[in-house]
Amino acid sequence: MLILAEDFLNPLQEAKIPIINLHPSLPGAFEGTHAIERSWQAGQDGTVDKGGVMIHYVIKEVDRGEPLIVRAIPVIKSESVEDWEKRIHDLEHDAIVDGTVKVLETLKK
Repeated sequence: MLILAEDFLNPLQEAKIPIINLHPSLPGAFEGTHAIERSWQAGQDGTVDKGGVMIHYVIKEVDRGEPLIVRAIPVIKSESVEDWEKRIHDLEHDAIVDGTVKVLETLKK
């Protein structure tokens, strides 16, 4: 997990070279590191009823770029963090492919 510096991002953005990121939470929720564990805890505490993943464009604000793909799953009370993590990773496997295809299609235009 890396945070890309503005000095790295700015020339790419000026050249219109998109960067995408796979983030294991829904847009606007649990930005940054340890999102899986934090979303699981929030689900177990009852403060959220779903979690998920997003593929988004990378901008300087961490995990706040425009979402390309969003996938959600319901919270299961009393589910272990390991089971939650597996369900999140299962979503990620399909979402990253779909997000990559979506970006490549826009680049062909």
